[in-house]
Amino acid sequence: MESVFVARQPIFNRKLQLYAYELLFRSGIKVSADFSDGDAATSEVILNTFTVFGLDELVGKAPAFINLTRRFLVQQDPLPLPQDRTVIEILEDVVIDEELIRSVERRKREGYTIALDDFFYTPQSEPLLEMVDIVKLEVPTLLDGQAPSLIEHLKRFNLTLVAEKIENQSQLDHCRELGCDYFQGYFLSRPDISSGTRLSSERIAMMELLGRLHDPEADILDLESVISKDLALSYKLLRYINSAYYRRAFEIRSLRQAVMMLGMRELRRWASIVSLSQASEKPEELINQLLVRAKMCELIAEEIAPDYSDVAFIAGLFSGLDALLNCTMEEALEKLPLAAEIRQALLEREGPVGEFLGAVLAYENADSIGLNASLVTPDRLRERYLAALQWQQRQSTLI
Repeated sequence: MESVFVARQPIFNRKLQLYAYELLFRSGIKVSADFSDGDAATSEVILNTFTVFGLDELVGKAPAFINLTRRFLVQQDPLPLPQDRTVIEILEDVVIDEELIRSVERRKREGYTIALDDFFYTPQSEPLLEMVDIVKLEVPTLLDGQAPSLIEHLKRFNLTLVAEKIENQSQLDHCRELGCDYFQGYFLSRPDISSGTRLSSERIAMMELLGRLHDPEADILDLESVISKDLALSYKLLRYINSAYYRRAFEIRSLRQAVMMLGMRELRRWASIVSLSQASEKPEELINQLLVRAKMCELIAEEIAPDYSDVAFIAGLFSGLDALLNCTMEEALEKLPLAAEIRQALLEREGPVGEFLGAVLAYENADSIGLNASLVTPDRLRERYLAALQWQQRQSTLI
């Protein structure tokens, strides 16, 4: 998991009541921004807002002002922003030309509210003033002797004016007298920073793969399609099926043959094992431990409740997802369409599968209380452990 940050700074009305929040890029917990790539900063703000924190959690029902670079305005289609919740801020360094004007016209037709950030008047900005809804003016501009005439000119366009970078009471009073509608700055409120965690791209890909593998609607051809898109996984499957472990008189040469040879049950669990092992930065021993745990759960289930053997294996294998992903088990399982028995076992240690997993964990931890409450005697658990260990050692050479 990697740490991610978004800062939000309030914008207030004339009564100093909350009007909106501006969402700002931050690379860490410091208040100031630190970036050299505007496109990347915009992407991070949007990604973190909507995938890590959630817009409602950051701004409630207030509008969210988000800075967009020229590339986003001109090339991104459609914009990944809800029209009724966000205000697009056009940065002050965006070159005003015909392409930009056409892009702003398009965004207006799409229903977006548009603001000009850090506005400085030039004749080239006139076409934009005809289309935008909000103009943000910095205090240095508003303190200039030409500010009253500028305000008068802007009001002709029926624009909403936001005074920004207010640093003291006298500046706030002055901006009010000039006729500004909203106010923003360190004097009123500094940006506060929200921090969260996000899966790396590799682990996101792993979770998507696991989700598709365990989709109850998927059939064996669906699984073949999923695996065929992952070159490393396809190669490992062919190597696995052609190993001495599957002694045959002929060599499997195609992915379709390998998939049909393994069948749904084995293919699903094998691909899950490989996905976990190749996407994790954790020590190899953790994966080995999960393999032993999964096999122990399966062996116990085969003896007590054979119908649960397959889900018991998956529960044991996924019982370390939180450790692999550095998150809570609830977060790890959020996007996995697992059977109810597996989720119950992983989250609550309840149900038949939960009891099997609990017995294995008690054995691993030498938990005498848990062992005494187990359905399986310590001697039988020891036998199952040795069998699972032999199986794991064989598997590790094949993945």
